[in-house]
Amino acid sequence: LIAWTSAASLRGGMDGPSGSYTGTATVLGQSFVGKIVIESESTADLYLSGEVSITCEDEPFHMDGKNLVLDDIDEKGDCLHDTLHKYKVKLVSSKYDPKEDQVTLEVKYAVIDIKIVCSKEEEALSVMMTS
Repeated sequence: LIAWTSAASLRGGMDGPSGSYTGTATVLGQSFVGKIVIESESTADLYLSGEVSITCEDEPFHMDGKNLVLDDIDEKGDCLHDTLHKYKVKLVSSKYDPKEDQVTLEVKYAVIDIKIVCSKEEEALSVMMTS
């Protein structure tokens, strides 16, 4: 399960993602689940499950247009940096579509390109999943 939680700038209420987003992808018979939880205007939780398991909370981020930029992804000692490196996974892009209220994660695992479209979870479902 890959879950990236990110809190985007919420000025005006519609500038970026908010809440929880979950999606799945199946590539070459392997299932992957991604989850992003926006915790604040500047932190997100990211989760990925499948062939690898990644859990990184309180990752600093900012929005650059529609791009969700993870600020510490290139720094040794950062959870996401170290975990991606450990499993030889590369985050290619993470983008927010305000019209669809979705976050799309593109990652490369070994030679496999994985695109996970994460849709917003309903509040009741989100509460049930975290309880």
